Amino acid sequence: MDLTIIEDKTQDNIYKRLEEFQADAQTLVHNVVLYYGVHSTLADMARQMLRDCSYDLGEIRQCRDCYRTSNEKRDRFWFCQPCDPPHELVFAKQKGFPYWPAKVIRINNGVHDVRFFGGYHQRANIEKEYIKPITTSLQQLQLKRTAALNKALEELKRHQQLLGQIPNKDLSPKKAKNNRSRPPSASSSRSNSGSRSRSRKGSVSSEEMSQNEVEDGNSSQDECPSSSSPKTARFKDAPTPEDHNVVSSSCQESSPSAKVTVSTQTHKKLLAALIPPKPAKVEEKETPPSCDCEQKYSKMFKEFKERLEAEQKEEKERSLRELAERLRQDFEEEKQRVVTAALEKAQLELGEAKRKSEEQLRAAQQMEVSELMDRHRMEVSEIKKKQWCYNCEAEAIYHCCWNTSYCSVDCQQVHWHKEHKRTCRRKR
Repeated sequence: MDLTIIEDKTQDNIYKRLEEFQADAQTLVHNVVLYYGVHSTLADMARQMLRDCSYDLGEIRQCRDCYRTSNEKRDRFWFCQPCDPPHELVFAKQKGFPYWPAKVIRINNGVHDVRFFGGYHQRANIEKEYIKPITTSLQQLQLKRTAALNKALEELKRHQQLLGQIPNKDLSPKKAKNNRSRPPSASSSRSNSGSRSRSRKGSVSSEEMSQNEVEDGNSSQDECPSSSSPKTARFKDAPTPEDHNVVSSSCQESSPSAKVTVSTQTHKKLLAALIPPKPAKVEEKETPPSCDCEQKYSKMFKEFKERLEAEQKEEKERSLRELAERLRQDFEEEKQRVVTAALEKAQLELGEAKRKSEEQLRAAQQMEVSELMDRHRMEVSEIKKKQWCYNCEAEAIYHCCWNTSYCSVDCQQVHWHKEHKRTCRRKR
């Protein structure tokens, strides 16, 4: 089995069921896995091909017309072609988008799988509360006229026109097929009930049979005696040709004793018309036992629904509490992390600022010290270049000897009499 064989069988229309194609695809994957190994690249490609085939087969089972038109796309209005049976038309709303016309592909557990008109004809799963009937006006939906919406409404109008051109009998052949398949089962149940009634009538007296005939005098003469059961009453409202054929055949195949009974009831009818019947006994015998199954099941379903709603509410509250607690813990952790990061950043910035200020102060101090030292050296140099009074240490203007100078005559006389006259070299 390989892809060429599958392609040839497909072109020759050998496949009669989708399961046959799926079986060949699975066989192909099995052969690839055995030949190349489970973990090989070709095995992965084969498994991916099988997944794609399974998805496409699911789409075909869902609606073969949608699958064919979406893949062929013969014209630009391919999405407007009605399917058989036609899909339900609704307005669906996706989160973040307005209500939009769409086809309901399927409904699964209250979730509508829809495909939108216009644009790229995208699909989405929409909850039931976001679905509106197609008869809802645009004002109620609060829709704004845009180019995309006009295109979608145009496709919707064209789709509705094509639906109107198809006769009602051709719109849903699947339903007609189901309706055609129902009467035989009903007739079989009718014949079975007739056989059981005939077996019971064998032990019933002729008087009781005449009373039953009087009560059933308004029933049709073409029916079999067994057609008075409550099961067949439901099928009398909408008879079909097949249903009448089945009933007539069941009447023809009845036993000879039943035919004799029917033929011998004419004079008994006349007698029963003159003799008043016994309604009390007949009512007691023919009154079916009351059945409260519907009330019991409705009560059970109601209790089950209430229990499911209570469990769902409790589960929702528990999930909300867990979510709130988890969000609170995440918020606390995030806050602690942000605060720690902010503190670390502040400390780093503070240390960097402190280091820069210390460097600036140190540089300024060194510059000031160097300036002071230079000024001091200059001052010392200037001082060394001058002469000073030996007596008062003021700047000298008079020179006496090699290391003695005076600022004035008074300082010279004072120092002379005090000590200089003994050491003055000019005197010597």
